[in-house]
Amino acid sequence: MIAKQLTELGVTSLEKLLNAAVAYDVETVELLEELNDTTIALHISPLEWCYCVSVQNGHITIKSGASVEASVTLNGSIIAFAGLLTQDK
Repeated sequence: MIAKQLTELGVTSLEKLLNAAVAYDVETVELLEELNDTTIALHISPLEWCYCVSVQNGHITIKSGASVEASVTLNGSIIAFAGLLTQDK
């Protein structure tokens, strides 16, 4: 999994994870072009953390009251793919 590989590399914030995922795959860049100026709501672990991720000009930023550097728990339920995180139910 991309998420596991990134955490092994020390990626510990959501923004760093998303931007690393962007750099990871050419398809990610193509997807971000389609998502340009779109805001995506992501739910991550712990469940009460909800971030709005803004994609503008191919760059991902986090719009949230929480610290951008807040540590996230990445486990088997969180998948990083094409710059997006989704949590399995």
